[in-house]
Amino acid sequence: MDSTKVYAATVDLGNNVSSLLQKLADKIGITVDKIFPYYVKQAKIEGYTILITVLTIFTLLITTEIILRTKNRKFRAKIKQEDRYLYRDTSILEGFEIANVICLAVIVIVGVISIQYIFGHIANPEYYAMQNLIGSVHY
Repeated sequence: MDSTKVYAATVDLGNNVSSLLQKLADKIGITVDKIFPYYVKQAKIEGYTILITVLTIFTLLITTEIILRTKNRKFRAKIKQEDRYLYRDTSILEGFEIANVICLAVIVIVGVISIQYIFGHIANPEYYAMQNLIGSVHY
């Protein structure tokens, strides 16, 4: 006995959405079936763009932090050997490190908050395409 069942589901977008899409298509002068794929591509592009931006900024901040810590360590070691009074005057490097850590924390928070938006655009671009289409019609 084969107990495999197949279920099918359809979604009716309704007359309102269809008429809104048709209004947009009429405004632009093309058919609805040509509009939607562009909005889907745009949703994916937005998701990947934000993901790449967050990762790039995060990488730059991590690299800057590593460089600052290395320079600060070398600078302190050099000053400690040469002049003990200058050893206390390394606060500018520490200030840069603190500012960099704060920026790093901010970009991590922004990245965490943006996860749903980023992966939503990448994994389900049709949803965001529909939102953008409906928003375009209302303007």
